[in-house]
Amino acid sequence: MLNRIISPKGKRSLLSLLTLSTVFFIVGFSSGEVSIKNIALNESPEIGFTSLSPNGLLGGEIIPASCESGNYHDAPDFGTACTASSVCGQAYGTIGCGGVCSVAAPSVPINYGQSCSSSNICGSNQGTIVCDGSCSAIAPAVPSNYGRVCLVSNVCGQSNQGTIGCDGTCTVKEAPALPSGYGTPCQSGTNSCGQKATGIIGCGGSCTAVTPSDSNCTTCPLPNGNGVCNTAENNSNCPADCPYVAPATPTAPAGEGAIWTPATEWTLTASPNPIFANTRTTVSWSVSGATGCTLVGVGAVSGKETDRFVGGPALDYQSSKLQENTDFTLTCSNAYSGRKDSKTVRVNVRTIKVQEF
Repeated sequence: MLNRIISPKGKRSLLSLLTLSTVFFIVGFSSGEVSIKNIALNESPEIGFTSLSPNGLLGGEIIPASCESGNYHDAPDFGTACTASSVCGQAYGTIGCGGVCSVAAPSVPINYGQSCSSSNICGSNQGTIVCDGSCSAIAPAVPSNYGRVCLVSNVCGQSNQGTIGCDGTCTVKEAPALPSGYGTPCQSGTNSCGQKATGIIGCGGSCTAVTPSDSNCTTCPLPNGNGVCNTAENNSNCPADCPYVAPATPTAPAGEGAIWTPATEWTLTASPNPIFANTRTTVSWSVSGATGCTLVGVGAVSGKETDRFVGGPALDYQSSKLQENTDFTLTCSNAYSGRKDSKTVRVNVRTIKVQEF
């Protein structure tokens, strides 16, 4: 009917009027009745927002200032807690306009997970790039004394020099080589009467034994002697010429037994002394008037017996390989007179140590 009454131009005018009316009037529903709210665009409480909300139960209302036009400002989960996660962690926020969480997931470095290494003077360790952009690997530990000078010495005190390395030990592992034959028994040259001393090959590569003085010479070429007990001879060093004579008694005069000397006058030496651990020394003694002697070596700290030897009143004895300071006690006696005494000499033993400077 309207198509017949209203001309096309009139229809366009009527459509424009209805559109304008829609802008100025809002239909509201309250208590089952329809009410019209006449709200002018320039009356909006927002600044910069003039569009009407096209969504929600109250479509057509001015949108709250917290949300831009076109968002679902009245979404049922608006303001509720939310999280945003990534391989680098989790962030916490609330649901905002448009149903979007207010926080973004923790950022992930662009090279996350790529291989990396951490290095120092002692090498490198492998790892991967982590969330803070750094490498997960830790460089190898460096000893606190790294680079300090160290020495490795042998029993002769000769040393090779190195430095402390990354493993905390000296870069030089071996001491200088010892002379060929070191520690093996040897004898000195002879004196005018053919006597020799016993020693060992020392650090200089030569024998430590010293040729006996000619003052030790007697006229007693063993085993028969020359039949005369001279001043330098006695029953100990020349029994062929000086047979044993019992000591003086109330009923018998003094004889050869009177040559017995107390321990304070005995000759008891150790050569070389000091020595290094695991090497030997030669213990020598000479006791006038004794018919027999026993030498016993005992560790000064451990108290363990290291050597025991039974021999005559004058002898050179090569010890076992010693590990600590050792006391050698010589006990000599005269089987005829019953005299007996003891004397001790200590052999000091050094240990090999690695020194740092």
